[in-house]
Amino acid sequence: MFTPEEILQKGVTAGVNKLKKTLVAKMILGFIGGAMISIGFLAYV
Repeated sequence: MFTPEEILQKGVTAGVNKLKKTLVAKMILGFIGGAMISIGFLAYV
């Protein structure tokens, strides 16, 4: 288990790493994320 301070630090680190990605990488990850949400909705229906 992590302390609240450790969780905060891990969240900040993950956010900073996401900011450092290239625009193309962000667009690809956004597309894949949207596809996963769509597949989940189709599985629900």
